Amino acid sequence: MTEGAFRRIDIDQYNEDLLLPTDLYDAYPLEPSQAAGRARELDRDARGLVARGDAAAALSMVLQEAPYGDDSYGDAKRIALTTILSILLQTNQASMTTIIKGISQAEQDILMKYLYKGMEQPADGPSGNSQCAALLAWHQKLLEVGGTGCITRVLSDHRRV
Repeated sequence: MTEGAFRRIDIDQYNEDLLLPTDLYDAYPLEPSQAAGRARELDRDARGLVARGDAAAALSMVLQEAPYGDDSYGDAKRIALTTILSILLQTNQASMTTIIKGISQAEQDILMKYLYKGMEQPADGPSGNSQCAALLAWHQKLLEVGGTGCITRVLSDHRRV
């Protein structure tokens, strides 16, 4: 065995008590292709609600069916993130607090996950800077309403959006 080769051995394969991420939460109920189709439907419905001026209902609808799971759900997650970001960016700051207070605690936690996910995205050009500013404004309002418990629940939850 060459020097340092022992570091490439996966010792977890011999552990009977190995805890996998899938053991920590229930699997997402839809198959990846079904989840992507459902995310497209939600995107279309949410855009219609936003066009009619009901951003709160659109946000709540998308947050209730947020896809989570492994990398095979990448399309559904990407579509859901795009939908959430479009809703957030089209909402004015005056109505942020009202919208946040109108959604449940579980939806607030999922919204916080999407805010962090949106902040992970690269900010290219002037539109990227305005997106970051909007996400930070939403984060501030969500923190005021949900408190620090919202952040703690998001960081300790193993389901990723």
